[in-house]
Amino acid sequence: MAAIVENSTTVPAAGGGVPAGEEPAFQVPWWLEGKMAESDLHARLAQLQVAYPSVASGILWRFLLARKGNVEKATTMFQEHLEWRTQMLPVTPQSCMGELQKKKLYFNGEDVDGNPVLYFCSSKQDPQSRNLDESMRMVIYTLEEKFQSMSHTDQITVFIDREGASKRNFDLELLKVIASSLSNNYPERMARTVVYPTGFVFRGIWAVVKMFLDPVTARKVHLCGSLDDVQRQINISNLPHRMGGDLPDEPASFPWEAQEEAPAEAPAEAPVEGAGTVAEAAAADIN
Repeated sequence: MAAIVENSTTVPAAGGGVPAGEEPAFQVPWWLEGKMAESDLHARLAQLQVAYPSVASGILWRFLLARKGNVEKATTMFQEHLEWRTQMLPVTPQSCMGELQKKKLYFNGEDVDGNPVLYFCSSKQDPQSRNLDESMRMVIYTLEEKFQSMSHTDQITVFIDREGASKRNFDLELLKVIASSLSNNYPERMARTVVYPTGFVFRGIWAVVKMFLDPVTARKVHLCGSLDDVQRQINISNLPHRMGGDLPDEPASFPWEAQEEAPAEAPAEAPVEGAGTVAEAAAADIN
C-alpha cells in the first residue's frame, strides 16, 4: 500500500502539525479507563503507524479509539474512510450552495473547554424541500473547512439550536445519514452536543434518535431545557445575543461567500493504487 503523504516536513500538514519525530501525548479517554492500559493502547497505535507510516499519528489515534483499541477493526475502518474520501472529496461550495445560503450551519464561539461550537439552526431545516445529498455535502464542506485550521485531535461541540423550530423541521432521515457518516469518517471529533431548548416532545424524539448512535456518542449529548443548562456547557460570553450572550447571532462572514459567484469546478480525480485497491489520499488532508 502506498503511503499517504500529508506533508514532507510535518505530520499532519494542517493546523497543529507535529514536527516529524515528535509524538504528541495521547491520553486514554474516560470510557476506556480501567479497560485498557495506556501503554497497551499506545502499543496498538504503533502497529497502525507501521501500516501507515506517513499518516499523522493523531488521525490513527482517533480511529483506534473509535474501535475501542482493536487494531484490526481500526484498520478496516480507516480503509473504508479512505474509500469514502475518494468518493466524497473535495466538496466545492457550489455543489451545496443552496443549503449553505440558508445559513443554518456555522461555527460561532467556543464551549467551556475552548472547543469551537458548530451551530445547526433547526428552524431553517425543511425536510420537504431539502436535497439529502446536498445537505450532506453542506455538512462535510463546513467541517472540512474548519478542520483545516485545527490539529488532528482537536474536537468541536455541536449546538442544535431548536429555537423557533417545530416538528415539521425535524429531519430524522438526514440525522441518520449525518450520524453514520460522521461517526465513520470523523471519529472522536465531537466533544459534546448541546440541544436547546428541549421539552417533553423532543425528549421522546431523542429516545428514537439515540438508537442510531454509539452509546459513547449518546452520552455526550446534553438536552437543555433552559439557558442555565446551556451555560454549563457554553459560557454566556460565548453565546449569541438571542440567548443573552455577547456574540453576534451568526458570523460576520462565511467561508463560502467568497466563492459564491465562482463557477463550479469538477473535482480532481483521485489517483488509484492499481485495480480494485483503495484510492490514495495523497492530495487530500485527512481529518
